[in-house]
Amino acid sequence: MQSAVLVTCALGVLTVLLTFLMHARHVLLSRLMAEDELVGGNTLLVAGGSLSLIGGVLPVVLIGDGVGRFVPWIFLVCVAAALVGYMASRELPAGRPADTGAAISFNPLTWLVRNGLAHGVERTSLFALFGVAWFWLSSMLLFAQLWRLLGPESGAQSLLVQLAVVAFCGVIAGLCLSVVLSEGLFEFGLVPVGAVGQAFFTLDLVFLSTELATSGGAATDLPGISPNWRALADLFAFVALGSLSLPTLYVQLQARSDPRQRGRFLSCGLIILAVSLLIAGGAALPTRGAGTVFAGLAVCALLVAAWAYRCEAHLILRFLTWLLIHSFYRIGKSGFEHIPRSGPAVLVCNHVSFVDSVVIMAAIRRPIRFVMDHRIHQTPVVGFLFRHSRTIPIATAKEDPAMKEAAFEEVARALKNGELIGLFPEGRITHTGEINHFRYGVGRIVTETPVPVVPMALRGLWGSFFSRRDGPAMSRPTLLRWLAKVELVVGGPVAPENGTPEHLQEIVTELRGGMV
Repeated sequence: MQSAVLVTCALGVLTVLLTFLMHARHVLLSRLMAEDELVGGNTLLVAGGSLSLIGGVLPVVLIGDGVGRFVPWIFLVCVAAALVGYMASRELPAGRPADTGAAISFNPLTWLVRNGLAHGVERTSLFALFGVAWFWLSSMLLFAQLWRLLGPESGAQSLLVQLAVVAFCGVIAGLCLSVVLSEGLFEFGLVPVGAVGQAFFTLDLVFLSTELATSGGAATDLPGISPNWRALADLFAFVALGSLSLPTLYVQLQARSDPRQRGRFLSCGLIILAVSLLIAGGAALPTRGAGTVFAGLAVCALLVAAWAYRCEAHLILRFLTWLLIHSFYRIGKSGFEHIPRSGPAVLVCNHVSFVDSVVIMAAIRRPIRFVMDHRIHQTPVVGFLFRHSRTIPIATAKEDPAMKEAAFEEVARALKNGELIGLFPEGRITHTGEINHFRYGVGRIVTETPVPVVPMALRGLWGSFFSRRDGPAMSRPTLLRWLAKVELVVGGPVAPENGTPEHLQEIVTELRGGMV
């Protein structure tokens, strides 16, 4: 009994110390890395944490009842790991607190309610707190239910090893796919995509649990595929799709929250995560309730996707646009180093087809607020998408002078907030393939709000299904070409004092060259 109490106390102290380390590593990442480096840093952080977790649990599971013989060796390994960690920590640069006058709060959740929510904590950061907790809660709950559901068909120990290895492989696969799809940058659109995918594979587990209950332990709808393999595949997909969003959610907390409140904000995240894991442990229902748990997880995953869309609809639509356009076109990119990674700028481009803005949105990772004809906003489907993409409607002075002035005011406000504005200075789609005369609006914008102007040129869309070559656009399906080559060429930034319509038109014409 004394040994059990001693071990429990030691485990409690160790858990507290590890919690300090978990908090410190996220704060340090935000200080040591730029925002465009944080996705890669968090990917390595999550992958390393998952590897250490499975590396510590699996040997104990495999040893089984004979673990007592290896306690001295386990102790030595832990001490060696602690020493390595200590030596590595000495190489970290010294840092100062972001808010030296902050008082210690022993109830961070009360702080979050009183100071955070009351003063308008960015809802995306609040979502990120619960998003991270959702991943670990749902994964642990799914893991526990599958162990109870499939345990009678195989040895509990071997099944536990299978589930752990599959879950770890799912985390690594999801993280790798996240880096590929985001190109190493912040990509909030991965969050709802992953959540919807989680709901799909959880529904398959609902059907699996029903078949096991009605057929006495053998699923019959997929001949030759045992329920174990089917469940493992669903677990792998669920964890992989969930871990797609982990780097993005951590970047949101580390780089896009108030630096003075970031430490407390991350502390609240750890508390929410701990409560979520307790819920996951306590919600391990008997096998007969597994289908209900899986159905609940599917519904919750869809709610997570809906909440994410409500937080950052324009970022999600931009990512879906990226997926769509890259499925139909091969986009060549040139001169993209001229597009600022942060800060305001006006992007100007020739207007060749009805999908020009969509192609540019898919090619450029930063969100762009396009200035568009107000009639587009009134169309049933396309208008809904562009409104949620935060485009700015504009009308001519003859049609609606108030709307025109409101558009220029919104453009100035967006530029002062450090956003990118997209313009087609021609004001209309070309009928001949040649660039129409640039209008004065771009000159007025950079005069009222002096920011760099980045000229661009689209190539390869003239003569496509969406252009007006040889007749009305989108009227000849034979012009649809799968994986046709499209190019977006970006020129060097132009100083605002040189951003006249005539000068910009010359540059865009030169960038376009002879290919339209």
